[in-house]
Amino acid sequence: MLLEQGYGTQEANWFVDEKKGPGFCRVYYLESGRVFFHDEAGLQQLTPETLYIFPSHAPFSIRHQPSHPICCLWYHLNLFPIMVTSLIKIAVPPDGELFHLIAAFRCAIQNPATTAETLRYLADALTSFFNEEKLLPQPAAAEWTDYLQTHACENEAIYQIANRFGYTAEHFIRQFHEKTGMSPCQYRIHCRLNHAIGRLAAGASISDIAQELGYAESKSFSRAFRTHYGVSPQEYRKRRHAQP
Repeated sequence: MLLEQGYGTQEANWFVDEKKGPGFCRVYYLESGRVFFHDEAGLQQLTPETLYIFPSHAPFSIRHQPSHPICCLWYHLNLFPIMVTSLIKIAVPPDGELFHLIAAFRCAIQNPATTAETLRYLADALTSFFNEEKLLPQPAAAEWTDYLQTHACENEAIYQIANRFGYTAEHFIRQFHEKTGMSPCQYRIHCRLNHAIGRLAAGASISDIAQELGYAESKSFSRAFRTHYGVSPQEYRKRRHAQP
């Protein structure tokens, strides 16, 4: 799901500091600038004329040298249930398929007449390229995670879900945690709140989102969102603005 996009050189005070995984991926095609990425593995300088996919489910920061500011094509992409936990670096050979897809996306972003549907189509084309080239991690336990994602807004008991797949609740929970790093309940909350990110970006009201996600009241949704992302839905929406 494409959340927002842009192209250009950023202000001297620009930086990104994700103390928790944002739930979506920042995707940059870095054209120029001295840009530094830092995560638990350490500090590294990013390479111009390279495409980067930043973590969706791990903390990190990005900064640039103000005398050599970042210039990039960028967009925010919700890839859930794929969870990106480390930086993905992709070479972009001149005149290759990826080079032309990026050029088309940049032209579309710069054209005020471009429709949102066209932008989504181009973002989907890039995601298809990533998948075809096996550049993205594949979700673990796909059959289970697909079911939970499809039925995330329902309140089916975990033992009932386990029975669907022929397991006891205890065995299903244990196997699910081993494969995904979280319990089925935690994963279902992940699914709901990742949907909320897209709806917040689209301008939906807090009460409408809470109802869509199966929460009895807005306060319950806001409390779950704050626990997961560290800010309320209202604060999250205020912080979001059109920059990488």
